[in-house]
Amino acid sequence: MASNPRINEQADKDIRAYFGSSGSGKTFNIKKDTAEYTRVLAFDPEGAFNESEGFRCTTDRREFYQLARESGPVRLTYQGNGMADFDWWCKLVFALADCRRPCAIIVDELAGVTTMSKAPPGWHQILTRVRKYEGRVFAGAQSPTEIDKTLMRQKNRMFIGYLERPADHEYMHKETAIPLEVVQGLRPNPHFDHIKYMGRDKYKVVQN
Repeated sequence: MASNPRINEQADKDIRAYFGSSGSGKTFNIKKDTAEYTRVLAFDPEGAFNESEGFRCTTDRREFYQLARESGPVRLTYQGNGMADFDWWCKLVFALADCRRPCAIIVDELAGVTTMSKAPPGWHQILTRVRKYEGRVFAGAQSPTEIDKTLMRQKNRMFIGYLERPADHEYMHKETAIPLEVVQGLRPNPHFDHIKYMGRDKYKVVQN
């Protein structure tokens, strides 16, 4: 059987989750962490990844598909709305995934398009299979308790900013083994304190 040229079985997994209340710096850090990529496809209902950031934005499925198919550099945002739009976007992004053109896959405001159990089908496919296609995932949400368990199982890095709810503090503590008082001690804007998490027992607290 011939090998699939779209696949690199040796590719490293890079799935990052970004959590923090509004104004905590999570979107800023997604932008910073994806700045080096020449191919970026984003799902962003709020429009944070816009023309001023070098993105071309559209609400039209046909236009997104046509632009996303291009083989050259592309920084493209689909401003979809709701789970049906998100599932369509995820399935298209996966269908276009190709290790010969590595892609940063951004989802902002994830809580609006997923559930607290298993990830929806298209999103589940990205999280569990896109690694070998050189897809890198960058997903953000204000509350970790409101997003799917699939992302929490698959992620290998996290940005944890200021969280308002005690339930979120407890969740992060149990998920990462970071001491509860460290998570509780993060300060909001204008400080932008956060934790860089690189795996169990590997994290760094950044105070600004």
